[in-house]
Amino acid sequence: MKHSPSKFAAALSMLLTLALVLSACTGAVKNGIEQAANDATDAPVNMPTDAPKADPTEVPSPEPTAEPDPTAEPEPEHDPVIATVGTVEFRLSDFLRYYERAGYMVDYEAYIKERLVEDGILLSKAKELGITLSDREQADIETFVDSWIESDLEYVEVDPSITDPDEIRAAKLEILVQFFAESDQYAYTTVEEYRAGLVKYYTDKKLIEKLKNSIGDEIVASPEDIEEYCRSHVVSDRADYESLPGVFANVYNGYIQGRQAVPLYVPADMFTVKDCLISFENASETYSGEVEGYYSPERTAKIDEITARLEEGISLEEFMASFVYNPDFNDDTVFTENDDGETLDTNPLLGLRDHGYIMNEQIYYRCGEGFGAAACVLYYGDDWRIPNSAPSKPATAFHDIEFFTTTDGVRIAKVEQTYYGTYFLYISEVLPEGEVHIDMNDTESEAYRSLRKYALYEERGRHIAETVEAWMAEDIPYSFDDAFLDDYCENTLGPGSGIYPA
Repeated sequence: MKHSPSKFAAALSMLLTLALVLSACTGAVKNGIEQAANDATDAPVNMPTDAPKADPTEVPSPEPTAEPDPTAEPEPEHDPVIATVGTVEFRLSDFLRYYERAGYMVDYEAYIKERLVEDGILLSKAKELGITLSDREQADIETFVDSWIESDLEYVEVDPSITDPDEIRAAKLEILVQFFAESDQYAYTTVEEYRAGLVKYYTDKKLIEKLKNSIGDEIVASPEDIEEYCRSHVVSDRADYESLPGVFANVYNGYIQGRQAVPLYVPADMFTVKDCLISFENASETYSGEVEGYYSPERTAKIDEITARLEEGISLEEFMASFVYNPDFNDDTVFTENDDGETLDTNPLLGLRDHGYIMNEQIYYRCGEGFGAAACVLYYGDDWRIPNSAPSKPATAFHDIEFFTTTDGVRIAKVEQTYYGTYFLYISEVLPEGEVHIDMNDTESEAYRSLRKYALYEERGRHIAETVEAWMAEDIPYSFDDAFLDDYCENTLGPGSGIYPA
């Protein structure tokens, strides 16, 4: 579709705003898709991942000797080849893909060249070893890219007088193409080129991922490796967590959700809490703090029923079965059944359901101040005072907390939490302070399996890094069009700020 002069002028007037919007929003989407592409090889906390970087000053750079292909398409002037590494060519668009993240660096040109050398060597190795993508993997990448472009288009505004869906889409595509033409950071003239560039980028990333996985697949973690991992991390974990319960809490949450290794040191006064929440009827509107929460008659009846059962006398097991794990009562879906899977790999919330929310007085506010205050009173006692509060008074002076005791002696607190509703909560576990003892003979325990998993990650990471380092030291030829890149970086992109982007 062609814009009328007035509509085209309107589109042009929006172009500067569009450039800013697209720069921000596509960056966010790019980051999300890149994270999805990397999830399969994301390293755990202790896994070394930074492959050694090539030093262009130490590697010979002869000109490529391959004969030109007379049947090849002519090189587009707007996206020329700027580097050859081994058997891999890189274009300006490849350089600019790295510039999106590295452009703030003072010497971004040298950094991007270094990354292209590394990628080129790895892609050459992948080709040499016959590593390819399956049809499904390639289709997944193209689906990612298509959804990304659709997300880009959602942020493009067109003249409101255009109402036909096909014409709206055509107008958005035209504005996107004009954005490419006006931007120095894109080497595309069509949306098709943009799509092809994204597909190539993520195809290359996936090939490198599969190459590294193939290196690590041959590695196993022996019992000795697991014991050494345990010994080495006890010391570092103690240093990291002893005086920082918040840091420990983050790692512990990662561990129980299957995302991090078992922490091998526990600071003092760490405990977990489970709850039953009866949320406000308008809970989705109360998070701003500007709308007061209210309960429907049905929700009020639930609060009254739970309170009455606690007053009459109920065991903890009965309380958990009747209310905590009952989706008809508990609006905190962490503790109720869902369809997300029966293992941590597919349903990380199972870890929270089994153990509860980690708590300590230094992080009492993480689940909301009312919730945290009630939890800390349960653990520390009725005289517990909120840290750094002024005036210094017991938490019960700041929050209206009601207490009950089950027939088997477990104390339960009832508190209304601003923004959410009424919680009934109790202490689920108290974590023993100090070094965590792992029974190396109990190979099926949760803790041992975690150690084995992350010891393996560490061994694989070390082996991958060593292998990549050896490849980088090989005499693999590469060359850059330095004259073009120097001119483009100096006169088109401009200098890097040296300030990390917000």
